[in-house]
Amino acid sequence: MNSNSEHALESRLLKTGSERLALLGKHADVLMQAYTRDEVPLESLSDSALRKLLAARILWRPDEQSGVKLAPKVRELIAEMLADETRRHVNADVAETLELIRALVHSYREARSRGEHWRLEQQLMRLRQEVDDLNGRFADAIDSLWQRLNSDFGFVSQLNDKIRENDRAQKQIARLLDGLALIDFDELIELVGSDGSLRKLLISQLQQQLSHHYTGLREVQRRLIELMARFRKQQARSRLISGMAAFMRETPALCQATMQGAARYQGWSIRLHRSARLPPRRWIATWIAGCSPSCCTSYPNRATPRKRLKPRPRPKPRKAA
Repeated sequence: MNSNSEHALESRLLKTGSERLALLGKHADVLMQAYTRDEVPLESLSDSALRKLLAARILWRPDEQSGVKLAPKVRELIAEMLADETRRHVNADVAETLELIRALVHSYREARSRGEHWRLEQQLMRLRQEVDDLNGRFADAIDSLWQRLNSDFGFVSQLNDKIRENDRAQKQIARLLDGLALIDFDELIELVGSDGSLRKLLISQLQQQLSHHYTGLREVQRRLIELMARFRKQQARSRLISGMAAFMRETPALCQATMQGAARYQGWSIRLHRSARLPPRRWIATWIAGCSPSCCTSYPNRATPRKRLKPRPRPKPRKAA
């Protein structure tokens, strides 16, 4: 392929890319509705617009029976732009990127040996883009993990879901660390040889950037383990309360006797209103936390020491007359 055909290819790519990016902006409202739903609202699109979006691979139809859906890559793009942690994916395919970098380095060295300066610049630019994309995927993955960590996985409400999301995040970190381990700098040094531009790009800069990513992943991993321990503690406490509440519901006569016995043991003075009865679960939570329920007239915190009564002064003996 000569330089004229390569220039023509570049011009065609620029034109097609501009047209398809314009489609994203023109139909942004419909695409966002498709992002939040299962299918695209076809009533908002004309037939010609639908054909253009399908041809541009912005929309796709899985089969003849299915409706039109948002393309997976477009959905991932929107999730990344919105930092939507419910749909955001952590993916850093290092093995495929390394294969592409090796192929580009060989093409770069061939162009240099033949004196093809325009092709040489093109291959070097593609190498920079691939290295930037690799760093960007790791940076996005670490940013996604920090977002979930700092919000305590706030996009899910149940404690069990938070534990599952934490476990999934730790597995993602393990895969990312395995991907970093695939990068062998001894191999890269041998591959680039003595070329100064390649050594700067693939050795100096890449090693510094990956070291930063490794430190960030280890820090997130440490924080996730600490958060998981806190979740497990909350889960154990919740199971204890639920189990005791279930037991006391089955033995209601034992419930009041147990609480009054515990109160006498702690030195509490409890007088319950006859018209108000706390459910067993609230009694147990109150008992464990040491706080006073609304139906108690006197229920001091167990952490508060009891005040000792001052002894009455003894009367002085009368002097004999």
